[in-house]
Amino acid sequence: DMNPTNVVKKFLANYTNRVNDEFLLTIRDLPNGLAELDNLMTLASIIQKEAASYEEMCRVSAVFHNRLDDSANYPFLQSDATNNYIKDSIRPFMTVEKQDLYDAYDSYKCIGLPIGPICNPGMDAIRAAANPDPSIKGTFFVSDNAGTYYYASTMAEHEANIAKANAVNKTLED
Repeated sequence: DMNPTNVVKKFLANYTNRVNDEFLLTIRDLPNGLAELDNLMTLASIIQKEAASYEEMCRVSAVFHNRLDDSANYPFLQSDATNNYIKDSIRPFMTVEKQDLYDAYDSYKCIGLPIGPICNPGMDAIRAAANPDPSIKGTFFVSDNAGTYYYASTMAEHEANIAKANAVNKTLED
């Protein structure tokens, strides 16, 4: 029964309590523009949509960090989550086609991070965006419908992982 202004104030107070000065100090030296909170939240939103557990979020974060660190070879993050956002949350509400807008969120078309977040990330995703798993050196990942993630450093490894994930998915369908 709260009025909208009080709801927003409550959300903002909760956010400020969690994303506080101490947290901001931990991100100040992040590379690739991620020390800027807006950019970190954009990455966290993609991570939120790509993984469910904190541990997996940290591994997925590492892949995106690795791509951002090697932008000459991997200029695009290539997250299906951004395409799903365009398809499910932007296009259905547009009365006019806005390809520039779609492209600004499409991580297969925009270089680096999309223009903004694709969802409201939770604290696990925000922490994962700031703390990628250092053991993940790859630049590709795919998951199967059973929740297993496969990481790769080369396109050939990634294609083999896609085949594994597809085989698991086929088994689950049967």
